[in-house]
Amino acid sequence: QYSNARNGPWEVRLNNGALIKTLASEDETNLAREAPQGIVICEPGRQTEDAFWKAHLRSVPNRAWVLVAGTFESQAGPHTAWLSRLWRQLQVQPNAHNGVSLSLPSYANKRMYPQGALSPNYLGIIQNLQKNRPDDWEDVVAERFLGQPRRPSGMVFPTFTRDRHVNARAEFLPGLPVNLAVDPGFGESAFAVLFIQEFQGQIRVFDEMYLHGLVNSEVISLILNHPAAAFLETITIDQAAKTHAGSQPPALEDWEREFGPRGIPILHEYMHVGDRNTRIRDRLLYDQVLQRPYLLIHPRCTHTIYEFEEGYRNKPG
Repeated sequence: QYSNARNGPWEVRLNNGALIKTLASEDETNLAREAPQGIVICEPGRQTEDAFWKAHLRSVPNRAWVLVAGTFESQAGPHTAWLSRLWRQLQVQPNAHNGVSLSLPSYANKRMYPQGALSPNYLGIIQNLQKNRPDDWEDVVAERFLGQPRRPSGMVFPTFTRDRHVNARAEFLPGLPVNLAVDPGFGESAFAVLFIQEFQGQIRVFDEMYLHGLVNSEVISLILNHPAAAFLETITIDQAAKTHAGSQPPALEDWEREFGPRGIPILHEYMHVGDRNTRIRDRLLYDQVLQRPYLLIHPRCTHTIYEFEEGYRNKPG
């Protein structure tokens, strides 16, 4: 049985008693009224991120499953950014959503591409894109034919990917030396601290602090009370820490005053941004012998991952 009310949700009642109901997400209060066994978010590129979260919350009472099915192409709707972000988050296992992201390539359609990825018509499309759009042909193929989101334009580290560089294996290992990378915050800017270890030649970022509204002494107190504090070996701080922040003394003085007597050196040598980026790109490479990246980041370091994926871009011009 089914009903198709002119000004309401459509409903289908199956022979086994299951009820399927459609809801429009334009009015997100619609999504707060139901407690279903399963939710399908159709055309997610046309849904807002708030609509997704409302549906996600509705899944909690009955521990329902949530299926988000759609395309990443811009013509799919104005809200594909959150969908791409969610897809990347679910590439890492485990994750906060307890979910997984899958991609269905175009060549899975055996009616259109009988030989799959080796079908002449599919290979012809790829070769044409490679020939006529050399700058972004890989992104076009990934988005349109492989069901993978396009990388944001202008990224400084385009080779970074969650599936390769983010893993819970990058956990704190007590007993190994710990190094801090510190970018002091001034005014409204964030105070960023990365906790880093090297394990068998692999650099691992196992924790981060991303703080607002705190002064150096407060951040230092948080660090000294971190489980890794007992294994601190060096602290590398941004060159700007040598300058005055308004009426306050240089941040470097606070850090040296606290950590100098503890025998922990504060490193603040200047490095050109191009040289720094080159060294990071080298670490993003993949060790083909050991089958692992040279840099690994723990999933809890959400702000660091964001900078690699979306935040740190080349400035126009």
